[in-house]
Amino acid sequence: MSNVSVPVVDPAMIINDIIRAHPEALPVLTRYNLDTCCSGALPLGLAADRRGVALAALTADLERVLREGVIR
Repeated sequence: MSNVSVPVVDPAMIINDIIRAHPEALPVLTRYNLDTCCSGALPLGLAADRRGVALAALTADLERVLREGVIR
């Protein structure tokens, strides 16, 4: 068993807050066409819904990047 904390991305998190706390998340959000201009003030779940983005895939990608700390 590992004691490593796995980051959890909450759909209620505001996109700009995610980017401020985790700049490495920006390329993932950009890949899903979620930006700081039109989507930045919105909760992640609402922005994803408005863009027709699968929230499960988005959060999985974000959590992977946050866990690995790697910008892709």
